[in-house]
Amino acid sequence: MIFINKGLSTKIIDNKFKYKYDSKGNWITRTIYNYDMSIKYITKRKIKYYDE
Repeated sequence: MIFINKGLSTKIIDNKFKYKYDSKGNWITRTIYNYDMSIKYITKRKIKYYDE
């Protein structure tokens, strides 16, 4: 949660996060939403697993 103070008013911005996970439980997509639920940013990552 971010507080922005502009003069006499304080605006509270609460970003929401949504995650998508792979079969091993690691997140592969993270979507960040603005306070009005519009998409702010999407992060995708590719994880390469090696056999031990």
